Amino acid sequence: MIEDENKLHFSYDMRATETEDEKLANEKLQKLKGDLLTPLYNVVLHNFFENKEKVENSKLYKVLDAMPKGGLHHIHTTAAPHVDTYISLTYEKETHYNEREGLFKVFPDMRHEDGYVSCVEMRNFKVDKAGYDESLRQQILQTDAECTGFESHEIWQFFQHKFARIGGLGKYMPFFKTLLRASIKSCIDQNVFIVELRHTTGCLFDENKKPVPLLDECALIQEIIDETRKEVPYFRMMLILVSYKIVGHAHVNKILDHIRIAKGVYPELIAGFDLVNEEEYTPGIQEFMPQIL
Repeated sequence: MIEDENKLHFSYDMRATETEDEKLANEKLQKLKGDLLTPLYNVVLHNFFENKEKVENSKLYKVLDAMPKGGLHHIHTTAAPHVDTYISLTYEKETHYNEREGLFKVFPDMRHEDGYVSCVEMRNFKVDKAGYDESLRQQILQTDAECTGFESHEIWQFFQHKFARIGGLGKYMPFFKTLLRASIKSCIDQNVFIVELRHTTGCLFDENKKPVPLLDECALIQEIIDETRKEVPYFRMMLILVSYKIVGHAHVNKILDHIRIAKGVYPELIAGFDLVNEEEYTPGIQEFMPQIL
């Protein structure tokens, strides 16, 4: 049974065709792997937060980080940017935060809603400005305290709200461009040159708080891709358009319409469709199959 299972692995037939250099490289990588994996201790089976630094400081991680990668097929617009990029947006006067709701919002005209305070003003009131940034960073990141001791469903409650918290920043078109460029740069820095980005269309607004039309949104994304390819010609990025099961059938129909319209004008940009949200507590894919088909 184990032998049959091994035959299904993508690398099964590679052994027979390995060059001497490849065998040597693999041997060295396996030795480096041994620092993180022993018969008594497998680092990936233990607490992520306790072991993150150990893994990132390992020689194996540094070697893999420098190596070219395959395509990156699962990365979301909102989750992709580094937390420091989000923190940098809180230095813009338009960015406001509601501590009670735990939400960021952008008000280009500075006419903000009740409960929202400019992050720039809040920071100016703080004696410890770095401490204020760190508190925002902890609001954005999923923390150890929000994971340890909780079941999957409880962790999802914290996790889901992270996207709602920062979603308002990514909806403002100038900020969206900053975040997308930062995500692309991060991929290239890690030698990832083919990216399928999961993205929900129809959410952007401009400096006048007007919604950005779908094809204008696609145009600005394509423009950033083209701009990147002038410096890195072999870079490729496509979109997997995302619909939220939790919102229901109307949202699925909207995104399917967006796929049809966008693919007609930008056929190379649209790669696929995805339904997201916690699987066990939202409708199954089969509920949406009639409209997808």
